[in-house]
Amino acid sequence: MLTDQVEARSGQRAHRIYLSRPERCAMESMLLRKGAAWMRQLFYRIIYHPDVNKVLRGLIRPFAPFTPWARLPPVGRFKVEVKGHRLVFETNQTSHVMRLLYWDGPSAFEYTDVFVGLAERVSSFVDVGANVGFYSLLAAKCNPEMQVFAFEPSPGPLHFLRLNAGLNGLDDRVRIFPLAASSSPGRFLFNEVRNRKYPFTEHHLNGDSGFIAHSGEQHGRSVEVVADTLDRVLSVASHVPIELVKIDTEGTENDVLQGFGRHIDRDLPIVICEMLFGRIEAELEAIMKPKGYLFFSHRPDGLYERASLVRRTDDGVRNVFFVHPSRLELVQSHIRRGT
Repeated sequence: MLTDQVEARSGQRAHRIYLSRPERCAMESMLLRKGAAWMRQLFYRIIYHPDVNKVLRGLIRPFAPFTPWARLPPVGRFKVEVKGHRLVFETNQTSHVMRLLYWDGPSAFEYTDVFVGLAERVSSFVDVGANVGFYSLLAAKCNPEMQVFAFEPSPGPLHFLRLNAGLNGLDDRVRIFPLAASSSPGRFLFNEVRNRKYPFTEHHLNGDSGFIAHSGEQHGRSVEVVADTLDRVLSVASHVPIELVKIDTEGTENDVLQGFGRHIDRDLPIVICEMLFGRIEAELEAIMKPKGYLFFSHRPDGLYERASLVRRTDDGVRNVFFVHPSRLELVQSHIRRGT
């Protein structure tokens, strides 16, 4: 506890500062908060050290189905097996994607089962918003003839995307572009979301980063990134038809499609697109419907055709498959009846 006097020395002179009781209480409270924050950071540094984290995850694993709150985000390397295809990923505690893959398994993650079936039957894949590389690396593993073009402008995910491609021996088959796909070329400010809990972590892997401004609850920084259209980049980088595309850019998917029109018209690829409720459903529909594409909602048990993307209420659908009738047979086994 602090006394009523705080003595400060400067050279040979001493000064006595008398604190009132409210001032003394305020100073004690501040010191306690700083001490608690220091202890919290020390705790995080310990449990998210790769070696310690691996041991803790092993201890938690048998109880994970009953204690979802205790599912520690993985740090370091871990292996994933998808229908006989083995991958290894390096990650840190800021990746929500890697946490889901580690604890729930890949078969429960988004549209993995549908994606594997497609990747085995096509020969080119464009991954826009590749993040740490799950779909890019999985596509390359599923098909030895696959050409993969991965786009990721955010510094944190880009670091791990390159690292994971090398860890899996796929850096020569997965072409990585540190670019943002957009409707026009240029240099733009990109909002990189960073987790306030981990100021000691250099590379943050929050999937909400993008050109859309942060919400008041999110902490981040703006970084300048290079942007270009997929049409411009792929006209130079690819000499094969584009057959499969995934777009996950947190609300700017319509801009990506606008810069990809020539390839869509020529190659008629299947496009897997994130579709956040109340954002750009009408814009996506206006781009793809005139091109003759069918719309399919992805749900855990398969694909459901829908007449329109516009929704009055949130139906829980987060990803839509744009499929041209000429490629319908590639997804036929996953199509379900109903709405």
